[in-house]
Amino acid sequence: MSLRIKRAVGAVVFLLLVVFVIGWIQNAVTPKYDWPVHNRRSYKSIRGAFVEPGNSLDAIYLGTSQTFCSISPMDIYDASHIRSYNLASIGQRVPVAYYLLKGILHRQSPKLVVIDASGFFYTEEELLVPGKWEEMVDSLPMSCYREKLDMMKDIAVMQNRQDDWEYLISALLPLLRYHSDYRVEEDAFQRLYMSQPYQRKGYVATYDFIAVDPEEIRTAEAMLDVNDAYANDDDNREVLEGCIAANEPYLEKLRDLCREHGAELAFMKVPVCANTRARGYWSANKHALTQAMADRLGVKFLDMCYEDLGMDWQFDAFDGGIHVNHRGARKITARLLDWMQQEFDLSSEPNAKVDTEWDHQSEIWASEVEYLDLELEHELLGFLDRVQKGDYTLFTTVSGGIGEYWSDEAQQRFREVTGSTLDLRDAENAAYIGVSSHGAIIEERRDSKACAIEGTLADGLRYKATSNKAYGKRSGMVDIWGTDYAPDARGIHFVVYDNNLRCVVDAICFDTSTEQLKAVQETRYQYVMRQKLIEYVHRRM
Repeated sequence: MSLRIKRAVGAVVFLLLVVFVIGWIQNAVTPKYDWPVHNRRSYKSIRGAFVEPGNSLDAIYLGTSQTFCSISPMDIYDASHIRSYNLASIGQRVPVAYYLLKGILHRQSPKLVVIDASGFFYTEEELLVPGKWEEMVDSLPMSCYREKLDMMKDIAVMQNRQDDWEYLISALLPLLRYHSDYRVEEDAFQRLYMSQPYQRKGYVATYDFIAVDPEEIRTAEAMLDVNDAYANDDDNREVLEGCIAANEPYLEKLRDLCREHGAELAFMKVPVCANTRARGYWSANKHALTQAMADRLGVKFLDMCYEDLGMDWQFDAFDGGIHVNHRGARKITARLLDWMQQEFDLSSEPNAKVDTEWDHQSEIWASEVEYLDLELEHELLGFLDRVQKGDYTLFTTVSGGIGEYWSDEAQQRFREVTGSTLDLRDAENAAYIGVSSHGAIIEERRDSKACAIEGTLADGLRYKATSNKAYGKRSGMVDIWGTDYAPDARGIHFVVYDNNLRCVVDAICFDTSTEQLKAVQETRYQYVMRQKLIEYVHRRM
């Protein structure tokens, strides 16, 4: 080999090495916008849409966080075989949605694009917040380099940085923007799903149930009544009209983009239960202004806030009414599917290869939903039924004694699930601790006042638990590997340990001193559980 060739090869190798190092550093410093607690997006979920097979999606959903918590494309597929993707993101502005859709249309030819109206009421000033644009610039894959550059040009104009070439080029080289924000990835989960289809299809499932205060519910309902004085006095129509004026030109561009690609644009509004003290509320004024704009643009509008979907804001809300959890999302998704089929005759063309892959992802999703359903179960008997069906180790402890509403049926189901022969209503069992799995007791203790237990299971799991007849701090404790998972509440505590994931997957207390058997969650387990669940799903992909 001649010296010239050796030098050329050496130069190429050096260049490739430089590119690799720059790429690694750039990936390390660029924010991922993903959090394992509830898989917030947008980096991972947005990228997932761009690895779906070309021209395989029938519908696209755009909007804010209210949208990505409310619409589950995989549930739609399971019910109808319609393939769709949820491309909503946190605080998504309509101009950002436009560029995002423009990017995905390079690969997909959806028949329908549905955008939630939550984002229509950002003010002109809020539309121009650079961070919300930069987030999407970073989330788009490099194949959308035109959209990336166009967005950066628009952001530069907003900030009067048109001549800042370094800022413009950072659309393609984020290292230029984040070089002073070095952060090596702490967890491998951040890299998962980046190069393969994502089984949730952009849906962000939320697992907690945080009840809406009854007064908040009444206020939110009043906001929807055009004749209610509260709705008219507290809702600033002039400000809302300014928001519509700022957003309508971008929505017109969005509609025209859809028509150019043979798709139809539609508006929707997912249900919320928030008032004007909370961002993301909905009102009669917002409905009227959105409907009027829909009429001007010639698009259909479904406002689910005015429909009876059977929403129970005591158990269907994730954070007190601004977003729904998976229970609420099921109801919203079912209504949206019905509307898309009736109003747009939306269906899917069979594709054996694509459907086989979606069917496989549907099976993975179904196994993940089992964990979601367990976490969202708020009825005592339903909870015991779900535990009985899974491969779990169940830790049970009583705090403050079993109340009078521990029924015969509850006692019978508890025996079937745990294998216990004790009646928790007996005075001598006022303090109780049990460890069971697959219908058999591993160990249990009882006492008229207080008891404690400590041990190690066959797989090495270390635990200790306490129970006390007198209710007070830590009167019912379940400590697993140094963390107490029992909720700070009175009644019967259950901590569920998954034998496959090898972590706690649910922790709940039912107050047996009240007829409602009020359920209280403890969420300390969720961070670890989310990582384990993502790793589990990744192994099956």
